[in-house]
Amino acid sequence: MKKLKVLYISMEYPPYIWGGAGIYLYLLIKTLLRNYPDQIEISIFCPKGVTELGKGLPPLKVNIFPVSLSFQFFPARYLEFLVKANLFVRRKGKDFQIIHDNYNSIFFSPTSLVATVHTTQWHECQHSLFYYPSLLRIFPWLAYQFLWSFEKMCLSHADVLIVPTSYLKKTLSQIFPGKEIKVIPHGIDITFFSPRKESKIFDLIFAGRFVARKGIREFLDSLYFLHTPLKVLLAGYGKGRILQKIEKVKKETPHQLFVREIPWLDLPVFFSKTKLAVFPSHYESFGYTILETLSSGLPILTTPVGIASGLRGKEIIPLPPQPEIIAEKVKFYLQNEEERGEANRRLREYFQKKFSLEKEAEETFKIYEKLSKN
Repeated sequence: MKKLKVLYISMEYPPYIWGGAGIYLYLLIKTLLRNYPDQIEISIFCPKGVTELGKGLPPLKVNIFPVSLSFQFFPARYLEFLVKANLFVRRKGKDFQIIHDNYNSIFFSPTSLVATVHTTQWHECQHSLFYYPSLLRIFPWLAYQFLWSFEKMCLSHADVLIVPTSYLKKTLSQIFPGKEIKVIPHGIDITFFSPRKESKIFDLIFAGRFVARKGIREFLDSLYFLHTPLKVLLAGYGKGRILQKIEKVKKETPHQLFVREIPWLDLPVFFSKTKLAVFPSHYESFGYTILETLSSGLPILTTPVGIASGLRGKEIIPLPPQPEIIAEKVKFYLQNEEERGEANRRLREYFQKKFSLEKEAEETFKIYEKLSKN
């Protein structure tokens, strides 16, 4: 049987990962290779480089086409990748039956084109005001507006758009009427992110980038309303004012704050050593952190964003997140171990049924088969 040749175009792939898009792709490819070993051959065009988040992920049996990128600033880096990816597809695209764009970057394709839309530059533009202070806000806003015009051009060329949530489908259906848009939720590896018996070293954990959109400022401010000394793990990375704010909170509150850029492979260990996770994000297109923490047996307080947008339980922090409310909920759950356990069991069961890697790979492979026959 002749194998289906698929080329993935992605700004993120191990060991160069800085967010959920790269992790999603790695897990999807891993599951496709396991479930369809004689039916699919996978190649990946991605940047060279290494990040802390992507260190140590076992290599998969794929063909890698790495490219060097000159710029570090995201808009410039994205545009450079966009140009080089399209030049590569123009030269090599005919060697593949399916091209799967994992970063909204392909505007030329000689064969069937699938695009997974994790988020859009339009959504990032709407929320860019959370990233930067004062007058500096106008520059990222203009940059995202500029990138959104390119992104729309790329997405318009895709034969099928894959989105992880109905929210994104609703948004894109208005922009691309008539376009086939398939909702396929990302899956979670429940063998890797699973409950472990560990002593609880930390009281709280915040996992994610230290950017304002993730609610890191509100989380830090909530610590002023918690007077019992706590051990707080900030599992992520940031710079500038956020790090200054962390140092200020260390001095002005009784809490111990530990800042660590934890590799993705080590997250389950730290989750198992913590009593409660807090994720007060202003916006998420999906929200992998929610799945990972719950699957690890760690209860989480979260805002109704991404996959948690339909939830209304006591563990939900209303939008916009308020430090006083976060502190109130943290205090309640830390004082009630039984409530913590019940919240985790209920949400873990709900999410694990809905977000399956096996189902994600199956639905994705069906799209490949359908397009290859056409």
